[in-house]
Amino acid sequence: METIPAIYWMIVIGVIAAMICVVLLFLALFINDYRKGIHKAMNLMDDASRSLKQVEDILSNVQSTIQEVSNAILVPVRKIQSGISVAMSFIDGLIGRKRDSE
Repeated sequence: METIPAIYWMIVIGVIAAMICVVLLFLALFINDYRKGIHKAMNLMDDASRSLKQVEDILSNVQSTIQEVSNAILVPVRKIQSGISVAMSFIDGLIGRKRDSE
């Protein structure tokens, strides 16, 4: 028995082939899980992008509302205040009182 019988070589090669197949199977499973994770991450990024767009729209609406309130309420109030100030200065000038300039 100087040579190893062929059946033993077939068993050794079969075991090595089975190990290679198992390694390739685990590699394929890892790649599949990795792809699913990337797909979930992409969906999360899309959702975050949509949420940011909604926040930008809300902020734009709030800013325009504040501008409208400023134009509708604050500007006329300031004009009335300046008119009252001018009238008070005119009345003080007629009466002859001097205002304290501080």
